[in-house]
Amino acid sequence: MFAKASHFSMYMAAEGSLSVATSLGVMPAPPRCEGRLSAHSVLEATTAELPVAAINNLSDEMKALVPGALEMNAEGMPVKTVSLADLLATGQFRGTLRVVYVYELHEGDDDARVLLDRKVMTASLFVNEEGVARVTVVDALGNVIESRTYPALAGERG
Repeated sequence: MFAKASHFSMYMAAEGSLSVATSLGVMPAPPRCEGRLSAHSVLEATTAELPVAAINNLSDEMKALVPGALEMNAEGMPVKTVSLADLLATGQFRGTLRVVYVYELHEGDDDARVLLDRKVMTASLFVNEEGVARVTVVDALGNVIESRTYPALAGERG
């Protein structure tokens, strides 16, 4: 099995890495499952590690928060590696960031690889003037999968 994630903005695609966090435990008190072994797996993407250079249409104020992060060398690579997490950790970001995730599950190796499934999700991060952040994840049909509010981003990583 092979899984990959792609993160798209309007003009650029970047491929992040995926990891799987797994845990085993004993089910708590619900009558039907109490005491039974339970396995839990979470697929994690590295969006916060994507370079700021992958973000389109940043305002001049936002660009000023990460000086040099958008400068490119002759090969078209960022001169300074600054991640999305670094931008958010300034505590000064205001506005909306949106990422479209395309998750693909393949079976087989290289030439014999077969696509088994593809899922599309969109995550939006909105930070208001007070620094309160709301992250909303929706599926390809616009159904909300998860929505969380965070009191402040300053100093947060991940």
